[in-house]
Amino acid sequence: MSGFWLIATPYTKYPYGHERAFELAVAARAAFTRAAIPSFSPIIHSHHVAYRHGIDPTDVNLWLAVEAPIREMAAGMLFVEGAGHSDSTGMAHEEREFNDAKKPVYHVGVIDNAQGDQQFYFDPAEILALMSAYFPKARRAPSPPFGPDGRLLRQRYYGDGRKQPLDHIHEAGWGPAFAASNVLKYLDRQKGQSDLDRDKARWYLADLREGAGASTEEADAVLHKLAAILGPDRMADLDRR
Repeated sequence: MSGFWLIATPYTKYPYGHERAFELAVAARAAFTRAAIPSFSPIIHSHHVAYRHGIDPTDVNLWLAVEAPIREMAAGMLFVEGAGHSDSTGMAHEEREFNDAKKPVYHVGVIDNAQGDQQFYFDPAEILALMSAYFPKARRAPSPPFGPDGRLLRQRYYGDGRKQPLDHIHEAGWGPAFAASNVLKYLDRQKGQSDLDRDKARWYLADLREGAGASTEEADAVLHKLAAILGPDRMADLDRR
């Protein structure tokens, strides 16, 4: 897994004032950080910049323009449904951008009232699985020792000029489950003495991300479950060279 989520929270039309809107963003970032979800909040980044240096914090067009590169780099959007979110021009604009870019948008339920109560409702495993499945940089080619075509050593092992067992598995529709089970098997076998099992796990993960002979929907459903089982640290470790 790679990248980060953009945190979208209400601000300009937040009914309890800008300082409370800032605190909502801080509390949301804390909740995501506790869940080990990499995230970034434009509100946290810009609130004090605006107030300390005389920049209009409600100039939506200005802030959308200067923060556009950050949104482009984000893997997905965490849409925090705080008070006033349905009236937020900025949040609506950001959500359209992410939908148009086919990046995931995850809606986070919130208790947010005048008394200062702030409680966030989200599923960390689902968020991390979405990132692993959709962030483009997470899709990598098979690693050595499997060769540049990802099958070279397997062909040598089973013999050249014949259909490989993996071909039969893909044709039977077993590919995604077979790939995911091998990722788990080879990660659990690795004892830190050799990179061979880790490379095998990487190869099967790459096969799963490429579809493993099945439809994108079928492969992604299995990938989501695998990411939830492994967690963000082990998925990130597999993506390291």
